[in-house]
Amino acid sequence: MEAFHFQMVAWAKGHSGISLKDFFKVHTVGDGKSSVEYGNFNLGIIADSDANKIKAIIEGWEKRLINWSEYQEAEGIFDKLNSQKVKTKEELAVIFERGIVPGSCKYCPV
Repeated sequence: MEAFHFQMVAWAKGHSGISLKDFFKVHTVGDGKSSVEYGNFNLGIIADSDANKIKAIIEGWEKRLINWSEYQEAEGIFDKLNSQKVKTKEELAVIFERGIVPGSCKYCPV
């Protein structure tokens, strides 16, 4: 679940997240078992025959994720946060450029 949460947040922030094609890894550990990794997340040790099933499940989750209302809401929140970050940087630039002392504002004469 942590990997899925990470993926949702990454996509909502506009990042690429974990590429299933590049970061789904299966490592044989012996006795018909494999260790499965999705990005930096270890999903556990499973039967070799189940590795493709796990990959298909993750792929299905990823396809359905973007239609979830929670994902769409998170995407909107991250867009608003990013907009606020840009506005804050612009305001700080004004303060630093004008050398305004604490307690003054950008509308006061310098």
